[in-house]
Amino acid sequence: YRKRLASDVYEAVGRCLERRDRARLEARRTIMRSRRLDEQRSWALMVATLPEGGTTEAASSEVIGSLTFSMAKPLAPLPPPFPSDAPTRAYVSNVAVSPRHRRRGVA
Repeated sequence: YRKRLASDVYEAVGRCLERRDRARLEARRTIMRSRRLDEQRSWALMVATLPEGGTTEAASSEVIGSLTFSMAKPLAPLPPPFPSDAPTRAYVSNVAVSPRHRRRGVA
C-alpha cells in the first residue's frame, strides 16, 4: 500500500511540475509579446460603455465616454523609432463624456 501511495504522490508531483513549467513558459511568451507591442504602440483609445437593457453585448452598448492615453518621450533628441534614454511620460487627452452621464465618475 505504501509503495502504491508513494508512486501516486510521485506521479502527481511530476504532473504539477510539468503544468508549472508550461505555465511559466507561456507567461514568458506573453511577456515578450507584450514588450514587443509596448515598443510598437504609443497610444490607446479607451471607451466607456453602458449596457442598454441590462445586457453586456457590445452591439447593444451605449458609448458614454472616451479618452486617448499615450506614452511619449518629450525630452528625446530624436522621434521614435530611434532609441533614447529619455524618461517616458504618460498623457491623457481628448477626454469626452456624454452630457447625460457627467458628474457620475465616468472620467
